[in-house]
Amino acid sequence: MKSVIALMLIFCVSNAGADTPNYEDHIKPVFRAHCLKCHNADEAEADLDLSKMSAVMKGGSSGPVVKPGQPESSQLYRAMAHLDGVESMPPESPKLAKEKIELIAGWIRGGLIESQGGKSRLPNITTMPAPIKSGRPAPLPTLLPKIKLTPTLRPPIPQAMAVSPGAPLFAVSGQEQILLYQGSDPAPVSFQPTAVNSLARDWAFEDENTNFAGKIGKAARFPADGKPLPVTPAVDFSNFKELTISVWIRPQESENNPNVFGSENGFRLFLERHKQGWRPRIFLRDQDNGISYYGRVGILPLDEWTHLAATWTGSAWNWFIDGQHVAEQTCPESLEQIQQRPDTQQLIGGNSPSRGNGLNPFVGDLDELRIYSKALSHDQIRQLTREASRSRTYVLRGALPFPEGTIHDTKFSRDGSLLMSAGGRGSFFGRVVLFDVETGKRVAEIGDEVDSVLAADISPDHQYVAMGGPSKIIKLYSTKNGKLLHRIKKHTDWITAVAFSPDGKMFATGDRSGGINIWETDRAAIVFTLDEHKVRITDLSWRADSTIVASAAEDGNLILWSMEDGFPLRNIAAHTSDESPRYSRRTGVLSVDFARDSRLLTSGRDGTTRLWSPEGEKLLEVNVKSGLPVNALLLDDSAAAVIGTFDGSLHVFDLASKSRTQTLSTSEESREGGGK
Repeated sequence: MKSVIALMLIFCVSNAGADTPNYEDHIKPVFRAHCLKCHNADEAEADLDLSKMSAVMKGGSSGPVVKPGQPESSQLYRAMAHLDGVESMPPESPKLAKEKIELIAGWIRGGLIESQGGKSRLPNITTMPAPIKSGRPAPLPTLLPKIKLTPTLRPPIPQAMAVSPGAPLFAVSGQEQILLYQGSDPAPVSFQPTAVNSLARDWAFEDENTNFAGKIGKAARFPADGKPLPVTPAVDFSNFKELTISVWIRPQESENNPNVFGSENGFRLFLERHKQGWRPRIFLRDQDNGISYYGRVGILPLDEWTHLAATWTGSAWNWFIDGQHVAEQTCPESLEQIQQRPDTQQLIGGNSPSRGNGLNPFVGDLDELRIYSKALSHDQIRQLTREASRSRTYVLRGALPFPEGTIHDTKFSRDGSLLMSAGGRGSFFGRVVLFDVETGKRVAEIGDEVDSVLAADISPDHQYVAMGGPSKIIKLYSTKNGKLLHRIKKHTDWITAVAFSPDGKMFATGDRSGGINIWETDRAAIVFTLDEHKVRITDLSWRADSTIVASAAEDGNLILWSMEDGFPLRNIAAHTSDESPRYSRRTGVLSVDFARDSRLLTSGRDGTTRLWSPEGEKLLEVNVKSGLPVNALLLDDSAAAVIGTFDGSLHVFDLASKSRTQTLSTSEESREGGGK
């Protein structure tokens, strides 16, 4: 989904998953077998009583012993796991079995649930409205310098990858080069309407006078001539016991609340203006002129194709955006009460300006507007979105030279006009270079380091570059004159990840020992220290509204941190292994990418790439057998993903069909692929 329920981040308890350990059924038996002899209500050593949940939450003489979502920072877990810095428990005894320790960790990670069906103490993560684009697409390369691929014995490892935020373009690190892959426009597909036996009416628009290619290769631009399209004959709802209205829509800014379908009396689907986009609503008017509104359930972004569906089951309206169910609203009216009056006309795209009836014209593009005489199921509505799914074909567009050495990090600027690459030669030289995406020219060279730059990022306003590496020092430079503005000594190990927030107000840095710091950009002042990972931070990614940052680490965990208080919202065991030792080579998250709809894509040492819901539910798993997935990024507004593997392959996957559509290589132009 590109748009979802528009709610602020609310901190409250959430429902627990059925597989999450709870105190009464799973944890108390472990405590009874190993801990309650010394930590009970009658004999609470160190004032710590583990015999009941309320006492566990109270902690002991040294304070709380468990922190929701933070096993590595919880004294109880650290003591039972015999980690450094705490007294091992049980005292003078061998460490508990691994299964029991992991049970304790899972209980803490899941939010310290007391009993089956109980509430987690982790806050809810509400999804967010999609960020609004300006309508100006990100640039594509047009005048790249001619350059040949550097010959290598084996394809370079794609250890640094980046995706343009507004164009079919991604960048991959090569051998002293940055490779740019550009996607072609998808070819039209044959469109077969879902549930044909219940399809009452279907409008497949095609306007040959416009240059706009719709979601499925055709579209109608409104208002084409200042007038809507009349519905002739009008849709007769008299025999409808249920209803589904489905439309592909690309709205643009206007001064009115535009009508998509309807009339001044009866049934109407329209969009309500909102500062973040458009909110779909249903308007009903019965024969006695009683008015009801059903809507305000989601946000449709400007200048983007979105699939919108609303179903009426006979008692409730259900709303779906890009195949995702976003709301349900009870509806006491029946369709017999909202019949079209015989003296009014049904219209698509508003109404003629000459009629002063308040039906305002729609501004934007519509395609495949359909009305069904039944409430389609969620699976059928998802199929509607898949019908229009088309895969791009990516080709190597060119390469940008980076003679400075190995490329460790690369990122596009937030508007897609600049490409940043950072790297150098170990113990010798390091630099950050900014390229103009259209021409491939160097627009800035930042830093003159004595060691390679391992991580860097450019601020959304193009004013700053933050970088770090083996020096353990964060450096913040001005892009205008290359001047060093701030030199920050806070990290105790090599800096391995740097990322600016989308609003540019903060930036995050992570190091090889698991330390994460959040900084205020203008003053380079510390905002939060995030202390839960204890091993190398491999990647950092911000949610598009800058309220959450995701951290990936070699411990196999993916943690979502709130930027309101610096506490974890979720701690997901994303890529862990049962092998020994504790941090095996099959345990570790290697990359994380926040989608615009709040989902997350990760790659791991266990050989998988996984798509996660914001709440930590695994939605999809891809196993590329050709090599370790060192990087994975979302393409085409999260409709596809590119996975870079250790053998130098780049696999493009369509997420809807769960199939591989193409395989590229960092040492050759392309080779077509396919299959699951």
